[in-house]
Formats: sequence, structure tokens, C-alpha cells
Amino acid sequence: MSSAQNRRHLARKCSNIENVVPRSNKSTSVNRSGLQRIRRKVSGVKPYTFTANTPEHQMKKRLLKSRASRQGELLTPPATPEVHLKATPSPESPTKLNIPRTLKRPPTRPVSLENLTSILPVFENTPLPFIRDTLQAMGDPMQRVLAGVQSTIPDAKVLPKQIDITLHNLDAGAPTHMLAIFPRTTSATPTKVTLIPVHGIVLAAHCAHLPKLPPAIPTTEPVTVGSTITVPVVPYPIPDPELFPLLLSYLYNKRHERVLSQLFPCRPPTNAADTTAAQRQLRFATMLAQTYTTTCLVGHIMKVNALWRNVCALGVFDANLWRVMDAAWEIYLSAIALSTGKYKELTKGATV
Repeated sequence: MSSAQNRRHLARKCSNIENVVPRSNKSTSVNRSGLQRIRRKVSGVKPYTFTANTPEHQMKKRLLKSRASRQGELLTPPATPEVHLKATPSPESPTKLNIPRTLKRPPTRPVSLENLTSILPVFENTPLPFIRDTLQAMGDPMQRVLAGVQSTIPDAKVLPKQIDITLHNLDAGAPTHMLAIFPRTTSATPTKVTLIPVHGIVLAAHCAHLPKLPPAIPTTEPVTVGSTITVPVVPYPIPDPELFPLLLSYLYNKRHERVLSQLFPCRPPTNAADTTAAQRQLRFATMLAQTYTTTCLVGHIMKVNALWRNVCALGVFDANLWRVMDAAWEIYLSAIALSTGKYKELTKGATV
């Protein structure tokens, strides 16, 4: 087989490697022979951002250019407003990443007790930890109620102040508000608005930056399955509406493992009893670096960044959620550093 045919064969074989997700626990267990196979698969398809302009580098650039021309993909991370991940040109490389070493934490603020009691006066003078524990115990039934909500989207250019919803599940109380979320932007052009039914008390109990919600609209008839009720519509700008359902679900059920499963493209290796948390994170990062391209990894760390921006915007100071985001950030940062040959610099405190 000629040299040109070899290059075409390699580019074709690797064109979808960054999208290949292990399908079972067996595929995520990493042994010596498995690592060798993964190395052979990804050899020559990592983004070569940090290498010099050597002949080998030029050949790898041609392979990436060939693959991008067939798939129509961008070789650099997409630019997103307010995202703290930047790609800047460098004389010796196509792209240079600038990823913060850690996720910055905003100053802690308490939630508004006035907001809480205005929604449910019964919680007046009730300790906040008790309120949160009570809501968490009802988290799954309340989410089933939300899943059974049906509403007619108004065909209007202006959001209505209230909307009718039909309830097909009453395992818990009915939603009290309809959140109308949209991207936080300074543009005057029309933007997409997503309507999400919520129990206002859940947001008020966890979100310190939440403005005071309008009062729920009282119903005159008993609420039964199939009933239609009216709820106020609350417009709310948020940095990344696409990641808001993940945060909202966590506020209801507090299941951090579900957040982790949404942030990673595959399951982590089985934890070994004789390893530390840092060793397990590094093992997972190594597996990601050997399975996915740097471009793919950057896309996933931007997802963690989007969740972080939503958390900061709403003022959620849940310790377990912050531990999950910090762990995901560290794993992806290590994976990117390993993928680009910058891991030694990362361990010394440098950014990637």
C-alpha cells in the first residue's frame, strides 16, 4: 500500500474516534493490552496544538485537515459568550488553549427566607436544613409531577404573564410557576425562550440569587389528575439554558452521580480499594486522554464550565455539587494536559 493510501486509510479509520463511547463496563476497564490498542487507534489523531513545526507535525496537520473537510467540523473550540475558555493563535501552533486551573467560587450568600415564606407560609420560622431535607424526600414525586405537565405554548412574540397547564400526575403538589429561561445576552435580536414548570419552593430553598417570585395563583376547584390550573410565567435569563435542566434535576433529588453521568462521555473505571481519590481521577483522565481527541475533551470541559456558570448565576452553594464540578474539572484538565503533553506543567500549577 502506498504512502498516500496509508494516510487516507488512517484518516478514514480515525474520523469518528472522538465520538466512540464505550458501551459497557467491560469496555471501560483498562488493562495493558487494551491501552496498547487504544494508543494504536488514536495514534496520529490528537490535535497537535503544542508541537513544533516539524515534518511529522505537518503530516499530522494534513490528516486533521482531511478529516475536517469530510465531516465539516471545527478544529478549535466554538466561541461562546461568557465562557472562560479561550483559543488564541500561536506562531508555532494552530491553537493555544487557555483554561483556568480551578473553578472560581463566588462569595457565599444565604437564600432569602422572605422568598421562601412568601411561597409557602407554613415554613415560617422553620430551619433551612429541615426545609431542604423535606424537599429532597419529595424530590422524585415532584419530578414525576413535572414530567406529567402538559401546556399549550402561546403563539405570541411577547411572553404572557400566566399560562394554563394540565396535570397528568399528582404524586406530589402541583407546580407553582412556569420558568421562561433564555440566554443571558446583550443582543437585541429575538432569542429562544424555553418554558419549564417548577415548584417555586425548590428554587427559593437553594438559589440565593433568585429574585422574589410572584405569588402562586390560587385555585378554586379541587386539583385532580387531568385538572388544568393557571401558573405565573417568570422570565429568567441564564448563562446556558441547555444545561439548566441538569442543575434543576439536582436541586430536586441531590443525586450527584446523575450529574457526573451527564458530564462524562463514558463511565469511569471501577474504583480500586487500594487507591486514593486522586489516583482514581488520574486513572480516569488517562483513559479519557487515550480514547478521545483534545477537541472532544475541550468540548466536554466547556460543558462543566456551562454548569458552573449556571450555578454561579443562580447562587447555588451546595457543597456536594461543588465537589462534583471540581472533580470533573480536574479530571478533564488532566486529560487535556495528558493529551497535549503538558501534564508535568499542570502538576506544577501551570494552566493548560
